Amino acid sequence: MKLSYVLAGIAGAVLSCNALAITPGGSTLVDFSDGADGWIGRVGPPVAGGTTWDTSLGNDAPSLHTVYNDFLKVGLRYYTDGSAFTGDYTKAQSVTIGLDVDPIRMAVPTVNGDSSVAKDIYVDLIDYDHPADGYDSSFVSFKLGTLTEGTDWQHLSVTLTSTGSASLPAGWTAVDSSGNSTMAAGLTFAQLLSGVDEIAFRIPGTKQGSAMAYDVAVDNISISSVAAAVPEPASAALMLAGLMGVGLGARRSRGAKR
Repeated sequence: MKLSYVLAGIAGAVLSCNALAITPGGSTLVDFSDGADGWIGRVGPPVAGGTTWDTSLGNDAPSLHTVYNDFLKVGLRYYTDGSAFTGDYTKAQSVTIGLDVDPIRMAVPTVNGDSSVAKDIYVDLIDYDHPADGYDSSFVSFKLGTLTEGTDWQHLSVTLTSTGSASLPAGWTAVDSSGNSTMAAGLTFAQLLSGVDEIAFRIPGTKQGSAMAYDVAVDNISISSVAAAVPEPASAALMLAGLMGVGLGARRSRGAKR
């Protein structure tokens, strides 16, 4: 069994049922100790490659390992559906999502050999209940960082502190790699976060019409949330007394006018 990757200051557990997945104050970690644990990597015909649960590679081992020659040029994608990473994000004050990633090989194959390229990696939060025009879903994205092959394991994360925001917070976008809008008209950021159906880590494909060769491993995928502040009993009592005083004053005022 692997050592857990620890996020400072976060404790608890997240339920796996989609409707109750995000539990304020909870956290969950997928370190692939016992298999893929519901996560799915890129698959394709044998000649292209695919994703396997690799017991020899990880931070610590095992990991989810993708070796793929992307002839369709659509990029690399890991995703899960109906897991502890989905649900109503707005019930939490903040949500932190992270993963470890090792970009072993990221290149455009040429007749003279590989040409290494740096690629950005994004996290996508996807909502299938409010599809944008021409799409099966709406989604928002955040750039976690830029990957360069041979840099070994690195931890990338984002903390979302604006779960109730109507507009997109700084750094978040609602467009795909081609610049097409993928958020339904009238759908706010908070509304999308209230029903996250799927989470994905995405490395976009090439725009130059070239195939992309990936050898990428991911590990220690995590999510944690901080509960919204709840008034202490003394503060709540003072607040209730104040409200009662306001109500009593209003009744006295009405009585004085008679």
